[in-house]
Amino acid sequence: MASAVDICNTALAHLGNDNTISGIDPPDGSTEAGYCKRFYPIARKELIERFAWPFALQRQAVAQVSNPSDVWAFAYQVPSDCLRPVRVLTPQIAKSLMWDLANGRISSADLFNESDSATFEVESGVLLTNVEDAVLLYLRDVVDTTRYTPTFVSALGYLLASYLAGPMVRGADGAKAAQNYRQLAIAQGSEAATLAARGSHERVDHVPSHLGAR
Repeated sequence: MASAVDICNTALAHLGNDNTISGIDPPDGSTEAGYCKRFYPIARKELIERFAWPFALQRQAVAQVSNPSDVWAFAYQVPSDCLRPVRVLTPQIAKSLMWDLANGRISSADLFNESDSATFEVESGVLLTNVEDAVLLYLRDVVDTTRYTPTFVSALGYLLASYLAGPMVRGADGAKAAQNYRQLAIAQGSEAATLAARGSHERVDHVPSHLGAR
């Protein structure tokens, strides 16, 4: 599987840079590694947040907090690793969905059916909803590159190249390259995430509320 350094070197190659780096954490001392250390996590989080990646889906019974709202019945702490909330479910529905997923009755794509979610909103890191004992399905940041699909790796290489183009190419050529690589990343990412969700029965991790609240 590709490592973070492999993805960075792919992005550099897209930009026509013949240099390769050997590390970004810590960076190997090169200018390229310094830029990659800065922009790699930004590009990774953006790509995960944008699309329905099964490997990044998390299920968590969220911890209730003081309710600042006079509109919503319940307030919960949004998990610290949450990039984008997907669905708010009752415990019963969440259990049923996980059983269906484990037994092949549904695919991961069905877990991203946001139209079936209870209504909610997020304000200042607090999830507001009318669901008691809410279970949150959300996309989380995943650092472990062994979890990535090959097409995610490819899309991330393009998206990282879009970030690197500005400081490394500069001027009008850099701006054009950044735009082109971003378009490639988004197009490829959308298609890849859809295919991954349709074909995946990957287990959705569960974190109990008392652990998630720590």
